[in-house]
Amino acid sequence: TNRKEKTGKDGEHYLRIEDHVKESSDTHPKLWEAWDTGEVPQGYDTIDEVPRNTYVFYAPLVTDGRKLGVIGTEISIGALNYPILQTTLRQLLVIAIVLIVVVAILLWFIDRFYIKRLERINDSIRIYSKDKNARIAGEIDKNDTGNDEISSLANQTAAMISEIDTYMTDLVKNAKEENGNSEQTAAMNELAIRDSLTGIRNKAAYDKEIKSLEWGLDSGEKKFGIAIVDMNSLGAINEAGGREKGDIAIRRLCRSVCVTFAHSPVFRTDGDEFAIILRDNDYNMIEELTEKLYADIGQGLNGRDADKHEGFTAALGYALFDEDKDNSVDDVIRRAYEAMNERKAVMKQL
Repeated sequence: TNRKEKTGKDGEHYLRIEDHVKESSDTHPKLWEAWDTGEVPQGYDTIDEVPRNTYVFYAPLVTDGRKLGVIGTEISIGALNYPILQTTLRQLLVIAIVLIVVVAILLWFIDRFYIKRLERINDSIRIYSKDKNARIAGEIDKNDTGNDEISSLANQTAAMISEIDTYMTDLVKNAKEENGNSEQTAAMNELAIRDSLTGIRNKAAYDKEIKSLEWGLDSGEKKFGIAIVDMNSLGAINEAGGREKGDIAIRRLCRSVCVTFAHSPVFRTDGDEFAIILRDNDYNMIEELTEKLYADIGQGLNGRDADKHEGFTAALGYALFDEDKDNSVDDVIRRAYEAMNERKAVMKQL
């Protein structure tokens, strides 16, 4: 039979038992299994309907041992899916809201306790980089006193700024001290190569210049000469007028040599001896300048009028580098001394 729920004219619902309906075993196998076996079958029959399937569960109706029929219960999958869908959507909505709230709280927490603190540290570093004010280190320590990793980073940053400031302060101080020491050293070095009586460079400076000539000679710089000027009778001047007169004579001879050989370095290499490294115009005009020096000190080329300027005379000898005669700077110096001694010998005979 087929049972259907009906509604009467009075609006009440009742179950109507309809006429017998022949159901095929092919389309309702569980129905016939319940009838044939008198037991509840495993599973259900499926009735294909549009837009959804209907599932029918069967159980045999047995009264006083008599099998009277089969009871079937139908359920549409659509009727189940809709509340399931509603429930699922409600649950998803609740989960989404909870996730949004949790994420918002998490973002606020990260921003409040991490990002803001990192931004403060970054701003402090930027301020220090601009102003180089180490007091910012104290503000970093004061603004971040926690025990987490960011607090540790803040403390290390503050310590680093303090160390950098200390290092830079010491570096500037040392630089000033070194600069002062360098200037003092340079001044002392300058004094060390200056002759105290005449103010020109001394024997130490001359030896250094000779080494430079040797290096230049190795590099092909061969246009140079050496001149030696030696004062005569300095001992006699000292005996006659005292050491003061001898110093005056030396300074006068020094002035004459420096004025005459204005384009070349002049050195006082001994008490009454001067050396000249001939360069440029002095190298090219050595003969004329030699005569000029003799004329300036009042003795002429023949040594006449020798006792005019405190009664001193001087002999000059020079040598220009000659590849055929000289293999080193010392060879030039040796020939200059020889020329000077020859001049002295001539002057003694006059």
